[in-house]
Amino acid sequence: MMRTSLAFVVLLLCGCALTPKQRAEVERAAEMQRDSRIVDKPPIRSEFQLLADEAFENSSADAPRHYLSLLNVGEDALLARIHLIRAARTSIDLQTFIWVDDDTGRLIFGELLNAARRGVKVRLIVDHFCKTDDPKVLASAATAHQNLNIKIYNPIFDRKTNKPLDYLAAAVFKFEMLNQRMHNKVFIVDERIGVVGGRNIEDRYFDWDPWFIFKDRDIIVVGPAVADMRASFDDYWDHKLCRKAIYLVDVSRVIRKAQDRDEFGAAATLDLSQFAEISSLANTYSLANLRPRMKIHRTSWVEFVADAPEKTAKGEPRGGAVTRRINETFSNAQHRIIIQTPYMLLSNRSARMFKKLRRQRPEIDLVFSTNSLAATDAFHVYALSFKQRKLLVKRLRFEVHELKPFPADAATLIPRYEQLQELSETIAFDPAQYQGMMPIEANDPRLCIHAKTFVVDQHISFIGSHNFEPRSNKLNTESGVLIWDEDIARAIEDNILLDAAPQNSWVLGERKRPPVASHISDMVARVSRALPFLDVWPFRYSTSYQLREGLTPLSPFDPNFREHYEDVGTFPLVSLSSDKLALRFIAAFAGWSKPLM
Repeated sequence: MMRTSLAFVVLLLCGCALTPKQRAEVERAAEMQRDSRIVDKPPIRSEFQLLADEAFENSSADAPRHYLSLLNVGEDALLARIHLIRAARTSIDLQTFIWVDDDTGRLIFGELLNAARRGVKVRLIVDHFCKTDDPKVLASAATAHQNLNIKIYNPIFDRKTNKPLDYLAAAVFKFEMLNQRMHNKVFIVDERIGVVGGRNIEDRYFDWDPWFIFKDRDIIVVGPAVADMRASFDDYWDHKLCRKAIYLVDVSRVIRKAQDRDEFGAAATLDLSQFAEISSLANTYSLANLRPRMKIHRTSWVEFVADAPEKTAKGEPRGGAVTRRINETFSNAQHRIIIQTPYMLLSNRSARMFKKLRRQRPEIDLVFSTNSLAATDAFHVYALSFKQRKLLVKRLRFEVHELKPFPADAATLIPRYEQLQELSETIAFDPAQYQGMMPIEANDPRLCIHAKTFVVDQHISFIGSHNFEPRSNKLNTESGVLIWDEDIARAIEDNILLDAAPQNSWVLGERKRPPVASHISDMVARVSRALPFLDVWPFRYSTSYQLREGLTPLSPFDPNFREHYEDVGTFPLVSLSSDKLALRFIAAFAGWSKPLM
């Protein structure tokens, strides 16, 4: 009786999916609204298409050929996407976690719509939590053209927009479903050119937000490995967790009414003037000649790996394919592992793996490049990683470098930085748009690491969507590429180490403390940290250090380290005591939530 009553409550809260009759009705309505005209316009000439011809003609199973181009700069990543969309001949498949209806989102959608109008088949898969919540916007996008189709991964109660009560009901009755999100980022052109990495579709991922910049990384892959990207995309596209956007209850209602709809990416509503230069440059045949930092590398072995769409389902191997492949690669490291990730939060399984690695190879170098509290976009995740500092610094002996929000080399890391500085002076800061960030007193655009990358032994590289944290391990579906190439590894490592340089990052090290008192404090802190609740001991093992002017950098494990570095406090630049208290509160009382982060 109780179970029946609860089910009835959920039904009342959540509504119902469309009936077969309603689906047929919305299909007819959508078909009437879709544009079916085809424009006779050829694709632009592209060096990547020529390289794709060469790669497939000269590859064999034992000797594959691939061409790669690193996208360390957001502006380059946007340029590459527009270029590849315009160069597409037959198909474009795009899979992403977030798609925001901002300037960049509308620009990219407009380009995809133009490709559809010249006969290219375009498919988009977006997670339910994509941030574009207006059903009118999604209805407009999903009925824009007959060659453009959109699916939503794992929609909550078959609606795009949900009320707080819906999420509460999902948390109570469908908790696993609510938490299973599609975090993959894959972009495929003509089944032979792909882009894989960490970038979502939003201004801040492409150096176009005047207040906040995600320093991210993805890579263009040309060659046989793209077939595996396409196969993975097809698995998602055909899976029951991916629903046609037009079948969502609130979206279908808009389509059937066929009125009061917002245009998504329509030329009439999109001001292209700010993108005029990049739009013009996108027609350039060779982007590598235009931007030398987009140098093309030729290599052999590239492996694409992705989780199954039903990653958390019973019967699926624990952790998913991407996590298993990453851990295998780490376990075989001999000399050095460099990891760049937004969140320095190891799962218990990963912590055990690194402990074993440290025991087996005591001299191995382990390096983390991540965000400081002042730079992060998710202070609640940082709060939980704060509990692991002693584990990382003392027991695992990681060199941990935390990015400053305003690094000295910002103009080198982000070539558009000075333009964004000028723009930020003319636009009022809106705190509501930047939730999860610590308030700090500065007017410049803030940098935040979003790249998910590692380099092993200066030879093996990984670029993808996996954050190396519990949520990526167990809940989110993820994707990425493993690359065996010294030139690529060196280029990625150099870029990460520039982020980690003293002028750009603080380094974590042991706090200077009285000898006897420190041992007592460590014992209490160890017990406190182990508790999922009530981790309230205020004295911690580590603090942040800044290199003293004129001195050379040293490892935090060097006996002369403190002679070269000065202690700048646990949370540099974060001055508001209320926010520090909030972080301490999460660390003290929310340890139970680590598997969800």
